[in-house]
Amino acid sequence: MTAELAEADRVYIRIVLSSTEPLPAREIARLMGRPVAEIYKLKQRVLKQLKAGLEDRDAVKNWLASV
Repeated sequence: MTAELAEADRVYIRIVLSSTEPLPAREIARLMGRPVAEIYKLKQRVLKQLKAGLEDRDAVKNWLASV
């Protein structure tokens, strides 16, 4: 699923998932060399794409139907 994402989106996910504690947007921005405002937009876009990708999976549909 992540292979379909843009490079910046994949880098964002790698940074977020590699940290043991949640990183503030300003730290992610520093690591990516991008403005903080862009990180907030990036986060929203990535979450939207991941949510849409997961909702299409049969296992997730079955789980949601069972809850």
